[in-house]
Amino acid sequence: MSRARGLLAPRWLALHTVVAGLAALFVGLGLWQLDRLEQRRTFERIVAERQGRPIAALDHLPSTGGAELEYRRVVLEGRYHANGDVVLIGRALEGRPGNHVLTPLSSGDGPLVLVDRGWVPFDPEGRVPPVARAPAGPVRVTGVLLPGEGGGEVRPAEDGPPSTLTTVDLALLEERSRVPMADLYLHLTAQEPAQPRGIPRL
Repeated sequence: MSRARGLLAPRWLALHTVVAGLAALFVGLGLWQLDRLEQRRTFERIVAERQGRPIAALDHLPSTGGAELEYRRVVLEGRYHANGDVVLIGRALEGRPGNHVLTPLSSGDGPLVLVDRGWVPFDPEGRVPPVARAPAGPVRVTGVLLPGEGGGEVRPAEDGPPSTLTTVDLALLEERSRVPMADLYLHLTAQEPAQPRGIPRL
């Protein structure tokens, strides 16, 4: 009997060690989840506070760095770059497959501001429907400044301006287009004059 107890003792010790290790792991995961929750809530508070500010002219905002301007609502006047459309592929709307149209906008001597003009029906070749072409004249755009997503894949893969992107990769777009781009892009919420026939959809 005493021998059996002696054999069981190491097993119980090992089991207790495993249980203690699992308990420590679960506690660590719980603390990590709480930290992530607090980070998300902090982020949501920052976004809500910035979007709650009055709409400002982009050239009147303080140039304290891109991060300070993220999620601000701004208005900008200028002209879309002719033949500058880039298609952001794989963006659904209300369950319908589609793409987004990204178009650089020039407002003067500064860098171009990439504008996400909205959703168009899916085209496997990444073509922009004729009705969704950007207006040729002056426009006044209102929207929210967002950070680039990075890590985009392009087509064509060779050197030169891309025709499609899988993410809003501002650095890649600037490198391939060889023109200065702002370090934030504008998610369009309103445009004057409005887009004919409501395409792209905001």
